[in-house]
Amino acid sequence: MTGASRLKSLKLHNFTLFDACDLVFIPGINVILGQNATGKTHLLKLLYSVCRSVETARDLDCSKTGFA
Repeated sequence: MTGASRLKSLKLHNFTLFDACDLVFIPGINVILGQNATGKTHLLKLLYSVCRSVETARDLDCSKTGFA
């Protein structure tokens, strides 16, 4: 995909089950492992929301006429 952005890192502070979390992603596939009820699904939903927000913001017309 040309022109695609890549999420490089994520810092969380007091987010659901995470008091503090510092994640660094590498190109390719990143695997999230953990016991049940440790926040894996919360993390995946957050990553999905961030990616969708960036994609939506990219599609917005931020010109003066777009805000008219």
